[in-house]
Amino acid sequence: MLIRGISALSAALFAAIVFMSAPAAALTPGAVQSTIVDSARGIAILKCENANIELRFLDHGVIRVEVSAPSIKNPYDPELTVPGSLKPVRLEAGSNITGFNSNSARVSIADDAIDVLAPDGSELLRLPLGGIDLKDDGSFSLHFDKTGEDRFFGLGEPQPGLVNDKKLPLNHDRQTVEIWNDHPQAYIGMPFFMNTRGYGLLIENPWRAKFDFTPKNEFKYDADGGPIRFHIFVSKSFYDILDAYTLLTGRAPVPPRWVTGYMQSRSCYLDEKYFRWRVKNFRDRKIPADVLIYDNYWTQQNADGTLEIGNLRWNETNFPKPLEFQKETHRLGFKTVVIIQPYVSENALTYKDVVEKKLAATDASGAPIVACSNCYWKRPALLLDFTNPDTRNWFGAQVRRIRKTGVDGWWTDLVEPEWDSDDMIFRGGLRRNAVHNAQAILMHKSIADMYRRELPDERLFILSRSGFVGDWRYGVGIWSGDIHSTWFQFTDQVPIAINANLSGFGLWNSDIGGFVETPTEEMFIRWIQFGAFCPIMRPHGDSTREPWMYGPEAERINREIINLRYRLSPYLYTMFREMHEHGRPTMRAMLLEFPDDPKTYNINDQYMYGPWLLVAPVTKQNLTKRKVYLPEGGWTDFWTDETVAGPRTVSAAAPLNRIPLFVRPGAIIPMAPLMQFTGQRPIDPLTIHIYPAASASSYDIYEDDGATNRYLKGEFAVTSVKTSPGPAASVSVSRSGKYSGMPARRAYVIVYHHASAPESITLDGKPVRKTSADIENVAPKKAAWSYDAGARKLRIFVPARAAGFQVKISSQGD
Repeated sequence: MLIRGISALSAALFAAIVFMSAPAAALTPGAVQSTIVDSARGIAILKCENANIELRFLDHGVIRVEVSAPSIKNPYDPELTVPGSLKPVRLEAGSNITGFNSNSARVSIADDAIDVLAPDGSELLRLPLGGIDLKDDGSFSLHFDKTGEDRFFGLGEPQPGLVNDKKLPLNHDRQTVEIWNDHPQAYIGMPFFMNTRGYGLLIENPWRAKFDFTPKNEFKYDADGGPIRFHIFVSKSFYDILDAYTLLTGRAPVPPRWVTGYMQSRSCYLDEKYFRWRVKNFRDRKIPADVLIYDNYWTQQNADGTLEIGNLRWNETNFPKPLEFQKETHRLGFKTVVIIQPYVSENALTYKDVVEKKLAATDASGAPIVACSNCYWKRPALLLDFTNPDTRNWFGAQVRRIRKTGVDGWWTDLVEPEWDSDDMIFRGGLRRNAVHNAQAILMHKSIADMYRRELPDERLFILSRSGFVGDWRYGVGIWSGDIHSTWFQFTDQVPIAINANLSGFGLWNSDIGGFVETPTEEMFIRWIQFGAFCPIMRPHGDSTREPWMYGPEAERINREIINLRYRLSPYLYTMFREMHEHGRPTMRAMLLEFPDDPKTYNINDQYMYGPWLLVAPVTKQNLTKRKVYLPEGGWTDFWTDETVAGPRTVSAAAPLNRIPLFVRPGAIIPMAPLMQFTGQRPIDPLTIHIYPAASASSYDIYEDDGATNRYLKGEFAVTSVKTSPGPAASVSVSRSGKYSGMPARRAYVIVYHHASAPESITLDGKPVRKTSADIENVAPKKAAWSYDAGARKLRIFVPARAAGFQVKISSQGD
């Protein structure tokens, strides 16, 4: 269930100032005096001595709680949630001053406390009314009782910093978590978590705040201001909680298909010559790539080498004909992503417009205030105020103009924002503690609103260094900021990624190789391997980060793992659809897929890549093997096809050219032919790898046109695969739906692992001939099968067809 509450955020320095100062006078709601119940609308209002507390019972097992009192300040709405996304549910008969029941959640009012109960009556969460501290300056605290063995997962993208003093956990119990976006390692604190006791909690507020889970018997939330509004999600299933949470905060759209590809970046490629050289190298070296990312030098550069941030125009000295150049790279299969920032320096072409239209943060007198007097571009700069609708409209228009030059996606940097201050004034007199965390999401909203108005059929992709609750609905993915090329910061990326995915950001990546300094050859190879199993794959740094930078052998290893990413693109794209439909992340904490196995609760160095693949990155130096925990079932080593029975911890082989990768029993994994960029040609044949389990298995493979928003109107196709194991095994494939440009016919290659030698194989009831040909690489003219007795691998070729089919396999047994 959901709780709508306040989240005000605080970096360590400011926390010391805010939370250690003399406390303001505090008041609690006091005892419940009476209740107002509207059973039909699922509303109960507790009228207390000093405040009112409204409870709204919503579908998907959600309870929305809001406290109203004269001291509570809510001066603006950053739209963290989507109104009307959850529907009210009727309260059951018998709801009264002592308790309120819906079909999925119960609330008990007893002993001056709000108790949230599971449907079976067990206590999940308790908020004493005396634990709601209302301060006369608008700040407040919420003290929740810990009611058992609590574990808190999510809370954004916390970073441990540069000091390797402890392992970054997934469970945040006995920790403090600041809700404050920080930099340059992209610390994103988000007021949402899930508890294994069977609930989730969202406090709906961007103000500076802090969670304190260190006390034994309670956890506390302190905020500088904002609404006291929170949502409680009641469910034993984390997937159900994520479904409701992302429905409330807005579903992530399916990103463009090219997001499944490889993106190349560095700080900074200077001009066309540098980009042409990279385009030629990728294509000549047969290393797949889809995206070129343009850092600061795409925009205005001065004669002394300094930059004018905020020009939002091509530097035509470095890129004389940008539109023609983009057309040229597009023909070669490359999309363009450019960096944009929320600052405007004093000599920027847009500076006068920003000042005259009052689009930036100001000082107390209303004059524009310098956000940074000597930023890295060595110019004083203003901070755009995205709480101002005029700023959002203006910025959206700038992005629209740039889009016309052939740009395909957006890289929003410095958007925490990196430079702001407590003496800044924002629209309506707001201060930094109220708006800091919302600046990124409001900047992204300005771009998304423009797309909806002017480019309604075009998919939006934004890669950002910061964000907040609900940002994903604007097509935003995040990266972990300007991390260092060290092994311990590399190690931290795995739990950072898992936490971000548990918090709603299904699109995530890190700067492969680290941003600051230069990685060793071994580190870069290992990071490339990890990046291949992230939703976004993007090397970036302050020195060269190309896959060939360490010579032929490293290039070969990197090429092979990038090739595998491209072959797995139908699998990743299907995960993107699951993210859109149900809020399921791509990088899944082990506990998401195996909630009944307590050993998965503390695993922070391996994860499930979708439902079928277990990924165990090697993030420590000089390792040739590493420990991997395999839950119950017969797992398959992806590289060797050897089976290992779980639950157990194994020592997995990890030579430099291999990332430990295990396949879950029952897996159905789709693969595309190898391409140099997504969309180079149709996915034909579609290869389907089957790893049989003891029982039947199924999987739906998603596809659409990869570029437009017509999938929202039902223009997509699903290939459904069902398998039945045993001596008379079968594979059934059906295809439904349609989209523009969909191939009318498609061939298939079925790869059946751990197969016994077949006696006969039929396709739709007709015998299939045996062949010695390499079916996976050379398509026969007619249906055929081959069997590798040593590998126990059966391959079946199904010729191109429009309809579905069924393959039956009669085997000889083991």
